[in-house]
Amino acid sequence: ACHMAPEIPLTGGYPTGGHWEGPGVDDDDAEFDPSAVSVGTVEVMYRYLDNVTTCSDTAYKNIVVNIVPTASFTVDNVSCENTTVVPTNSSLNAAGYLWHFGEGTELSGLAPSHIYTNEGNYDIRLIAISNANCRDTVYQSIDIKSPPTASIQASTVQGCAPLHVDYTAAVTGDDVTYAWDFGNTQTSSSITPSTQTYIEGAGITNYVAVLNVTNLCGVATAMEEITVMPRPEANFSTDILTIACPPVIVSFENASSGLPDQSIWNFGDGAAEEIVDVPEPR
Repeated sequence: ACHMAPEIPLTGGYPTGGHWEGPGVDDDDAEFDPSAVSVGTVEVMYRYLDNVTTCSDTAYKNIVVNIVPTASFTVDNVSCENTTVVPTNSSLNAAGYLWHFGEGTELSGLAPSHIYTNEGNYDIRLIAISNANCRDTVYQSIDIKSPPTASIQASTVQGCAPLHVDYTAAVTGDDVTYAWDFGNTQTSSSITPSTQTYIEGAGITNYVAVLNVTNLCGVATAMEEITVMPRPEANFSTDILTIACPPVIVSFENASSGLPDQSIWNFGDGAAEEIVDVPEPR
């Protein structure tokens, strides 16, 4: 019998009508309670008295009460998909072990490793077994998490300076932290960062916004390129002073900046406007 096990029926007493005696014995219910005695060998008696002849006899039986193992283990409360989980077995008085990892996997051994391939909460069960097949069971839960994923979307990816851009992030994963680098010397750790302003450069300027999302299980990176075009500024010069006597032929030089796509000239003499980079002298 295993110590702390349920009561065991006492049977086989002959002739019937006798009495059971001994440590842990309940004669009324004819049961032996292993939890009521110490580990070791216990002598149980069946005593019969013939009330007519006053003859009596006693039969003796030894019951071995075996120690029950203590199942115990530790494991990280949180782990990640596709990483190895190895419990630490601290059980006592056991000769064998059965492990159930909560998703159908059953293994034996002192501390077998296991890999969870899906996120979720699982109950790990350890059954410690003695040489006498006495058993004890203990449970512990483990939370399996996924590495994060991330993508970002900008309200606009191209425009003239100063260009104002809002960002939104689509992120999966638990307990994540955000690290934004907007490429314009500005950073943020907010889920919803403030509007970013991009200034013009010497020409068309490209900025790269980067979001790194991190949790226990990894890092996900998302990027968006922002193209900022300079504002055009109209300017021109001529080859004469601003005052001259007619008739006069004037040459014009287009000194505009900001990479304009087209230049529209109006000469103020009633002639039609011209769309050219550099007009003919007139």
